[in-house]
Amino acid sequence: MERSKIGTAMLRGQYLEYDGRKAKIVFVNERLLERSCLNDLGGYPIVGSCLSPQVQHGDLVIVAHNVPAQDGDIVMVKKGGRRLASRYRADGENIWLESAHGKQTLDGSFIIGVVLAVGRFPIVEIPIMGTVTA
Repeated sequence: MERSKIGTAMLRGQYLEYDGRKAKIVFVNERLLERSCLNDLGGYPIVGSCLSPQVQHGDLVIVAHNVPAQDGDIVMVKKGGRRLASRYRADGENIWLESAHGKQTLDGSFIIGVVLAVGRFPIVEIPIMGTVTA
């Protein structure tokens, strides 16, 4: 993958740089990489774990804003002032979103874009210093 500027995030080979931190790329939507429509991208941090294990709390997703979603794509959705990651589903004329919370209609939702890549920051474990006594 070529180095591409995405807002304040940078795609660099196998990782993203965001706000001075490196996130390992754990998912890439290959269908989007084959298209020349990647000129309107944005980065969004994930809060919650609705699509775990593929998209987890704390991940950074890179979203292509100008790409129509296809069945099975992971999308960022704006609903009621919140941004959520969901799986886009389409079966003929029926369209819905899926997550750990089940199926949801698009009523009151706006699809921000299709997820191009997911970056995962390393988990830092902090050892307990000393002992705790009661």
